[in-house]
Amino acid sequence: MNHVMEMMQDRKKWYNTRVDEIKHLHATGKLTQEIMAFFISMFRKENFNVFESYVKDPIFDTGAIVQFRSNIGVDAVLQEQKWSGGTSYYGADTRTMYNLKKKTLMVLGESPPMGGKIYASVYSHKEKQGGSRLYRVLPIGDTKVYIVVEKFLKKCRTKEVKDARK
Repeated sequence: MNHVMEMMQDRKKWYNTRVDEIKHLHATGKLTQEIMAFFISMFRKENFNVFESYVKDPIFDTGAIVQFRSNIGVDAVLQEQKWSGGTSYYGADTRTMYNLKKKTLMVLGESPPMGGKIYASVYSHKEKQGGSRLYRVLPIGDTKVYIVVEKFLKKCRTKEVKDARK
């Protein structure tokens, strides 16, 4: 639960998620199921989507070979931008998305806390697709690591060639 709360705190944009209050109540031993249910019912939609995505088990393991789904969204890939006020993450440009959509990717692991403001959309969780959990992926044959939303990835179903010489 601490991991879920840290990820929620990291994904907030500008409003309070009350994560600090939940952590304090947990540390003092005063957090009950009723209090937690009350806090969850008070979450905004985006906060609840992040909460639900990180409470569920991840769909992809480290080392999994994946591809993008055909219905890729505008905020499927996050791009880092550094400003004088700190680091921000936005959706990638269309050229990057177009080039990545054709490639096969390998999952390097779940994304660690970003440490900056994430302005990309927070997607709802669906059982088969996943939600707004972030993954670090590496395109096969490339050296740049990308941060991708779980909802837009699928397992690679490319059939292997049994005899490549023919």
